[in-house]
Amino acid sequence: MKKVVIQIVVAVVCVILVSCGGGGSSPKSVADKALNAWVKVDVKTFIDQFVTKDENVSDKEKQQGLEFMKALMESAPMKRYEIKGETIDGDKAKVNAVWYNPDGKMTEINIPFVKTGKGWKISDLSW
Repeated sequence: MKKVVIQIVVAVVCVILVSCGGGGSSPKSVADKALNAWVKVDVKTFIDQFVTKDENVSDKEKQQGLEFMKALMESAPMKRYEIKGETIDGDKAKVNAVWYNPDGKMTEINIPFVKTGKGWKISDLSW
């Protein structure tokens, strides 16, 4: 009986891990975090989804970058978004999404990703 209970517990834990993605990030989940942050004008969460290219940035430069991103987010508000799909090719990926502004205008976007030692990160803001 004890063996059966252990097997059931192990099976339930496996189902939970699979349904949660095993704790790893996918390009789609990172895109969801970034787009949700844009809707909420949460600059810090948005920036955390990107590849860090230069660790030698001063605090003043970081603050200027955060202020610039906040102004950009406020000038191009997003009311909602839909993630349509993801394409993964080795250590690169793209997530296709649709972004809706407050007037309901729809814009299709393709968000580029690269796989890093810290998981999937957005590689470029030019989308």
